[in-house]
Amino acid sequence: MFAMMSQLNGQQGTLKLRGRLGQDEVDRILIAIERIVARGCGEVSLDLAGVTHADFRALRPLFRMADRFDQQGHALRVTNMNDYIRDVFGVAFAGEGETLIDEPEAELPDVVNG
Repeated sequence: MFAMMSQLNGQQGTLKLRGRLGQDEVDRILIAIERIVARGCGEVSLDLAGVTHADFRALRPLFRMADRFDQQGHALRVTNMNDYIRDVFGVAFAGEGETLIDEPEAELPDVVNG
């Protein structure tokens, strides 16, 4: 089961996510992010502390949105990832997600050898 809760604090918005992330959930997250930005927030954080699984194939739109936001002077970040979710994001973005991932760089995987 997937759940999402938003919190707004001035120029900063946070989406707290729980459950599994697949394409449908990421589509819902993208809509929620757009709504938060439309309310005047220039920085949006995705709190992934409650995320138990993520399909790496579904995450690419988040990177595209983060890149677009960065070019517009906004910020989209993910925080509070457990080790498994950090690895999934590392695979999904393979060195391209620096504008999205708000975690110490040394903790991110370089490339997964398979």
